[in-house]
This record gives sequence, structure tokens and C-alpha cells, in this order.
Amino acid sequence: MASSIIECASNPFKILADKIGISPDSKARILPDDRYPNDTERLKSSRLKNSQEFAYGVKIHKISGLKDEKFLLICGMRDLFEDIGSHPLLNYGSVETYQYPSIFLRTLKDSSINFNITADDESLKENFFGQFEDSKYVGHDFEEVRECFEGFAVFLLDDDSILWDVSNKTLFCLILIGSKIKHLSHSGELLSLIESKIIEYSEVLPLDNLTMTLTSHHWEHAFFESYRVIEKLYSLPRALDLKNNLNLQNITAAEIAYRCNKDLGWRRIERDSIERLFRLVPINIIGGQNFFNTNIVNKYVKLSRTVRVMDNGAERILEENISDKDKMANIAFFIYAVRNQLVHYFEFKEDSEYLITDKDFKMLVTVIWKIIFFLYKEFKDELKFSKVAS
Repeated sequence: MASSIIECASNPFKILADKIGISPDSKARILPDDRYPNDTERLKSSRLKNSQEFAYGVKIHKISGLKDEKFLLICGMRDLFEDIGSHPLLNYGSVETYQYPSIFLRTLKDSSINFNITADDESLKENFFGQFEDSKYVGHDFEEVRECFEGFAVFLLDDDSILWDVSNKTLFCLILIGSKIKHLSHSGELLSLIESKIIEYSEVLPLDNLTMTLTSHHWEHAFFESYRVIEKLYSLPRALDLKNNLNLQNITAAEIAYRCNKDLGWRRIERDSIERLFRLVPINIIGGQNFFNTNIVNKYVKLSRTVRVMDNGAERILEENISDKDKMANIAFFIYAVRNQLVHYFEFKEDSEYLITDKDFKMLVTVIWKIIFFLYKEFKDELKFSKVAS
């Protein structure tokens, strides 16, 4: 049951009084503000749909207001919305709106909003609660109350905005790509891909790995989180082959892989699995020839093979281009080898076989997520678990 409007209105004073160890004054109230018409009715009608906290203390709250109003209240890092005018959330049927007292009070009472770290106890005692000693006190201005808590932004959603129904993890990914709180400068190509596709893929995409990729402090960690999604798909190619060969039309590839692992003890061969998986991906998905022209690929990835031919009775050795599928398999092996180099320490080995710079990792993270998005789109139905309990 939602808290009453009296409970909501008195709550910030109680929270602040508890913070500095005093009793709240019964006279405490927030003055009505003509800038927010019908806000008492809005508070009375408002309901918290859900809320969730993420990295950096970012919290997402969904609140219904008057009639069909739907709001997002997002709080957390102070520089979360530095350039709010171009934020990705605005592309999905939302607009930044007033910081309604009603939406703030409902969120504060039925969920939580942290204190403003700059609001010290002495200032609260003297300047905030000291107002009660004034015989002319009739109430606090809402701005005075709001400034005692961390900053937040409020978005009003269109009636048909998909943001109301998608998971909060999906919203957090959109918030991340449009904020300044990322530690790594991910490629614009990757951020654009996420912004344009994440809603479509939100039901199947491993969002935990995506958020950890975006919030990683080091490129090696971002690479690991991206690679973990590839590992999750290792069994897909063999499961698809088994499904087609046995004409198993009433079960998904994910369910087949699950049963083979659980009931038959089927274990994946890692290198073979990733190479088979990458063979499912058209070469243009990763950028085609532009990708293969990069220094790191030219240095470490085999894109041709040596052939021996007879020419007028003499043997000649030529370099022959390999197929696109073989190129993708070789890319898979390279990524697998980089992963192994990071994971394992090899004794008595002075130098790393692969010298990977931050710029290289940035490119590899982008490429891996391009492949992930393709696979989750192409095999969306095969990656569902409709019949098997996990």
C-alpha cells in the first residue's frame, strides 16, 4: 500500500532530523508552489512502480502520476546528465520535465534518495531547522528541502514510450552511454550500436555483461566482460547442427545444449567452439576489409595460406587468400589467444606473445559486441529457454 500524502510530506523532515539527532517539529511543512499546478493531487495519485540501484550509486525509479502520467526519476552521480539535451533517453519518447515535489516526495518515501554530501549537520541545524524558531514560519520552500538531497533528473514519458516497460538494466545502459561517468572512452561505433539496438534486444541480451563492459576501469576488464558473452554462446553451433540433423523442431538450440551438458556431460572444446561460432557471422558485421587492414590484424591474424604450385616443372610457393569463414575463424582464434594470455601466467616466458595496446583492446571490445548483437538477433529464438528449467 502506498504511503499517504501526509506521510510523504513529513518524511524529508523526519529523515533530516534523524540525520542530525533531533526530533522533527510538528510544524514542518513544504509550501505550495504555483509552478507545479495540481501537485497535491499528483502526490495523492502517484505510485512507485519499481526502483533499482546500479553502479556509481545510480538509482532508477518509475513513478505514475496524475491520470496516465509516467515518470522516471533518476539520481546518482552529480555529472550524470551533463548534456541532457542530447541524451539517448530522449530518443525513446521522454522529455526532461520539472522536478515535481510530488514525484520527489513519493520516491523519497517509498524508495530512497541519498543525502547531499555537501549538506553538513551544523548547516542543517542552523539554517534549515532553525527556521522553526521564527514566529512567522509557515513552511519551507521546496527548493530548500530538495537541496538537502542528492541531485536528480525527472523525465516525463509519452503514453506509448517503451521506457516504461523495459527493464531498469536496459535503462541503465542507455544512461551510461549518454553520461560522462564512463571511465573508458568506448568507440562511438559501439555506443551508437547500443543506443540503436538495446531496446530491441533487451529481453535476450546479457545486460549485466554489457553494463560491466561500460563501467570497467581498465580495457582488459572490458575485454573480459565482452568475451564472457561469447563463452556463453560456445555451444550454439553444435546445438544447431544437432537440431537440424535430428530434425528437432520443437526444442531450441539453447535447450539442446543445456540437456547435452546436464544429462550427457557434454563439454565444450573452447578453441573449436569459438571458431565455429565466428563462422556463423558474416565478415561485413565486423567491418569487412577495413577491420582486416588494421595494424593488429595484419600483425597477428593469418589471412592467407601458403600453397605450392608447379610452374614449367619448377615448384613455386604462393600466398593464397582464404575464405571469409576461415578469416572469421582465425579472428576467433586470435581473440581466444588474447583471452588466454590475460587469464593464464605461463612460467619461464619473458615476453607476451601478443602485445595489445589500449587502442587495440578498444577495437576488440567493439568487434566482440558487434558479433554478440548479430548472434542475438540472428538466433534470438534459438537462445530462448521455453521448455527447460534452468
